[in-house]
Amino acid sequence: MPFHLPQPPEQPKPQAYEVVKGLTYHCNARGEVGETVTDLPAHTIAWLLQCGAIKPVEQESEAN
Repeated sequence: MPFHLPQPPEQPKPQAYEVVKGLTYHCNARGEVGETVTDLPAHTIAWLLQCGAIKPVEQESEAN
């Protein structure tokens, strides 16, 4: 009888945010106004949302 390893769970897609006010993060990454970013440091997101520097991008549902 073959042994099957369980498949790892799918990783959720990172949340996307629109840059409202230009910002620098990860020491040298830059988010310009109007850009969509997905690699913001997790510990900064709440603060950036609160001060209005970013806003969530609505995820489009995959309609098939």
